[in-house]
Amino acid sequence: LAAGEDKANAAAIALSGAGEVQAPAAGAYGRSRTLWLLDAAAASQLPPELYPPAVA
Repeated sequence: LAAGEDKANAAAIALSGAGEVQAPAAGAYGRSRTLWLLDAAAASQLPPELYPPAVA
């Protein structure tokens, strides 16, 4: 769970394949899946490939 613009860089690093040393949050793994809850500000720096494809 992350909210706010100040979390955007950390979330982007953690979700872009960084190791646990570079971003401790990158080590969060669920048993069957991992769910990240981000508000729009915290998700603002995520790379486009992390977003689901658009549904037409």
